[in-house]
Amino acid sequence: MLHTSDFDFELPPELIASHPLERRDASRMLVVVPNSPLARGVVGETHRGVAEYHTLPFNPKLKQRARELRHAGSLPEALLWKEISGKKINGLNFNRQTVIGNYIVDFFCPKTGLVIEIDDKASHDLKGAYDEKRERFLISLGLTTLHIPAEDVLKDISSVVEWIRRHPGTSCHPSSQRGTCFGFQKKYYENEDDDLTDVGTECGGVQNSPLARGVVGETHRGVALEDKHIRDFLDYLRPGDVVVFNNSRVIPARFDAYPNSPLARGVPGSTRRGVAYEITLHTAVDDKNWWGLCRKFTKIHIGDILTMADGTTITVVDKDNESGLLLRFNCDNVFDVLGRVGKMPLPPYMKREAEIADQTRYQTVYADPLGSMAAPTAGLHFTPELMAEIENRGAKIVKITLHVGAGTWMPVKTENLNEHKMHSEWCCITPEQAEIINNATRVIAVGTTSLRTLESAARNANRGERARVAPICQTTDIFITPGYKFRAVDVLLTNFHLPKSTLFMLVSAFSGLDEMKTAYRHAIAEKYRFFSYGDCCLLFRKENPDEI
Repeated sequence: MLHTSDFDFELPPELIASHPLERRDASRMLVVVPNSPLARGVVGETHRGVAEYHTLPFNPKLKQRARELRHAGSLPEALLWKEISGKKINGLNFNRQTVIGNYIVDFFCPKTGLVIEIDDKASHDLKGAYDEKRERFLISLGLTTLHIPAEDVLKDISSVVEWIRRHPGTSCHPSSQRGTCFGFQKKYYENEDDDLTDVGTECGGVQNSPLARGVVGETHRGVALEDKHIRDFLDYLRPGDVVVFNNSRVIPARFDAYPNSPLARGVPGSTRRGVAYEITLHTAVDDKNWWGLCRKFTKIHIGDILTMADGTTITVVDKDNESGLLLRFNCDNVFDVLGRVGKMPLPPYMKREAEIADQTRYQTVYADPLGSMAAPTAGLHFTPELMAEIENRGAKIVKITLHVGAGTWMPVKTENLNEHKMHSEWCCITPEQAEIINNATRVIAVGTTSLRTLESAARNANRGERARVAPICQTTDIFITPGYKFRAVDVLLTNFHLPKSTLFMLVSAFSGLDEMKTAYRHAIAEKYRFFSYGDCCLLFRKENPDEI
């Protein structure tokens, strides 16, 4: 049984980001791929050429069948093999009819981890289910798969070959490549003059996967790590993906209130006396009553009347050791009052007062409904241009809502995880959004709040219909720790989190505790910036080895 202390690690204080970078999209991104067969067998650092064929799993019983297929290959395969064999594509070696795991693929490049499949309409029955299972397996190895219709090879093989030559998966320096394949539809490549040229080929599968791009960085202890940049997030998308954001808007939930304030008796603020109580709202009961945290909690009593800077009074209705003060606002609109006197509720570890710039930077560019007392920080890295490019890459965007409460940075005070009580937070996924999510090839959650909403909605999903989520509009107190079985999310983009926090426990459940400790050690050594205004990591879900 795991305990809170199992999630502890040492973090140099200078890595805590107290201010944002000048540009939202300037953040670094650590890619974490757990359960990689390559990672399980390699110690130390491996770089270009890591995806060599001899390191991949294979079923020796299929070797004879692969030989037979080489001799009895179809005409499209024979034609394409003639064009790509002998290092004709960027000096790369391709193997024909290669056994990978329990599957035989048409062509495989060991140098870059690229698989090329010739799709023939006259394939075997149940092809869709077979291909999907094979695709998942190849993805788990970090390989890129290109699907090319046989008819395209027969009609215009020169364009097909040119498209393969320009694809990032056939580059020895993939990061310099431009152009992306969007799936099973008409595709294009970019020429040297940036004019779009019709190639008439089709492709699918993982684009620019960590291993396919040739650089894995560190691979050890069952996890492959890669140092990237938030703009590289686009390279990990593929058609059919749904990228889920939390669109909750942060309210200026922190304010000063005064006991027995002269303001309440009509005295100007410049002559105000008394000690200020700093209060941070975190949960709305209704439009008048809110729970809030206060550092001087013990000095305030039920029935006290406090006065805000603009003269608005609030009444202390109740007290609770966990939730703080229940406050009733004696005004028509709480948000209007907070807009006048409130400050952005920066996390306490920043150890500074909110500044004017935080009103913009501690807010996502797509924020909409008011309700959060902390930003869904993984979304802070995204610009409107980056958001638009997600859809240009063939993925869809869904903006769900979870109003972030105090639990996002509240410490876990119990050593026994079962004794920790999560704060409830309100979340919503509409029926229309649930339908899009349920039809996704993969679900990529931007932020732990998006993940927690999705996994909360998965509890009510119809498993018989293979639905990932059900529509919900309710509160959730889901607490995710190692051992949790994820039902909705495949990939998670998130910031680096506090030691012994519920969020570090969540990412450890998603990608593995040992794997995340390894990733964090790497991030610390490479001086990644931590917490709300820090850098981010792209986490792939750790699979049960028996399921790979």
